[in-house]
Amino acid sequence: MKKTDAPAVASIQVRAWRKAYATIIDSAYLSSLNVEKKIIDWQTGMEVNDDVTRLLVCKNQKVLGFAVGLENRDSIEDADAELAAIYIDPDHWNKRLGGKLFLKMEDEFRIKGFRSYFVWVLEENFLARRFYEKRGGKILPQRKAITLNRISYPVVSYLFKL
Repeated sequence: MKKTDAPAVASIQVRAWRKAYATIIDSAYLSSLNVEKKIIDWQTGMEVNDDVTRLLVCKNQKVLGFAVGLENRDSIEDADAELAAIYIDPDHWNKRLGGKLFLKMEDEFRIKGFRSYFVWVLEENFLARRFYEKRGGKILPQRKAITLNRISYPVVSYLFKL
């Protein structure tokens, strides 16, 4: 992923959040998501975090999805790494792109010498939870909450062995 990919990635992120979380996250928060701000966030992140793995899935040179992985930065003791994000353009859901991107990130984790990784998932995001469970993710006892617009949302964690 390059800085020039930031507009496509930011657009996918905002559109995917709005669709995937429409019945989970407060609509005012989802409406407030700003692609221009996300572009800046992505470009800044790429300048600062060079140890992060960022992957794209493209077709005909158009970005259709992305994934982000990095060394474990959380309190999940059994994991070496974290799958921090994986999003597909909502217009391209159910075309197996997420699964391909997921497997590519696992390959990257192996190359870096990681033996396991985890992912945080909104507890009510049953579509994503099925995605991870289908791929062998084991629910962990670790839970936390994220707060968006002063509303708390529980998240669960899944562990994957490589």
